[in-house]
Amino acid sequence: MNEERIATGASALAMTRTPEIIAGEIRTFTASMLNNIIEIGRRMVEAKELLPYGEFGKWIREATGYSTSTANNFMRLYQEYGADQGSLFGAEVDCQTFGKLSYSKALALLTVPKEEREEVALELDAEHLSTRELEKALAERDEARKQAEAAMEERGFWEDKATATAQELDKALTERDEARRAVEDAGPYKEKLAEAEGRVKELESRPVEVAVERDEKAIQEAAAEGWKKASAEAKAELDRLRDKLNKAQKAKEKAEAEAKRAVEDAGPYKEKLEAEAERARQEAEELRRKLHAAESGAGEVAMLARMAQTNFLAAVEKIQAMKGAHPDTAEKMLGGMEQIVKMLSGKIDEVRG
Repeated sequence: MNEERIATGASALAMTRTPEIIAGEIRTFTASMLNNIIEIGRRMVEAKELLPYGEFGKWIREATGYSTSTANNFMRLYQEYGADQGSLFGAEVDCQTFGKLSYSKALALLTVPKEEREEVALELDAEHLSTRELEKALAERDEARKQAEAAMEERGFWEDKATATAQELDKALTERDEARRAVEDAGPYKEKLAEAEGRVKELESRPVEVAVERDEKAIQEAAAEGWKKASAEAKAELDRLRDKLNKAQKAKEKAEAEAKRAVEDAGPYKEKLEAEAERARQEAEELRRKLHAAESGAGEVAMLARMAQTNFLAAVEKIQAMKGAHPDTAEKMLGGMEQIVKMLSGKIDEVRG
């Protein structure tokens, strides 16, 4: 029952409060200790809610004598240090540690997060320090914290680097062990590998006796030159056979004329002369057959030469296509083709000789 009367009285008092009443209450407080400042700040917050928008600054200066900046500080101190729920008689400091702090010390401690503020005030013995000493101690604390955070950052960096290095080392050790196992497992093939490598080195070290251009254009030109040379040789052989045939024909004609004269002039020698004419005719026929065979052989030579040229150029194209993916193999195959060209050139020299 008593509690209801108290609550009802408090409610009626709240309903009759005005900015003028609040200003009078503010003036009764001395802003020397935080408890009083919190009371002043609470009342300033209350008056700001009652006044029209934009009138608070003027009211503070005229009704209380405080500046707007001081009023803002008082209201902030009330919000930062005031208990969540004030007592029946007004606002209270939310912790006894702050109860005896001055206005300037309370402002200085606002740089500390609210959840750490009480612990820091006790640690630094803020109550017994001057405001300047407190500000210096807080600045030193902030600097120490920054250095500690920087040290922790650096430590984290080096820990991360050490972890990464350890991971790289583990990977390297794993790869080394795998390589060793691979070498052990490949034991039966070591001798074959060494033999093959020796053979490769031997072939690579052999001097190249004939320098040949290794591009497609040069190979085509060389093939064309070879075909031209072979054609000229075949033509020369045909001309030689034709000349021989002409001579044989003339000899035949001469023999026949002589035989005819001999028949006419010397009857007893008729049979002998006829035999000589027949032999000349047979020789001419044999030469004609040889000429025909030579002409057929020249055609076959031409056909085979064209086939050789086509196959040669096809092989060159294949090697050219391999150069991008297998340059070493392509180079070795070109060397092999050089040897083929050299061998063919030697065969031509043998035939010519």
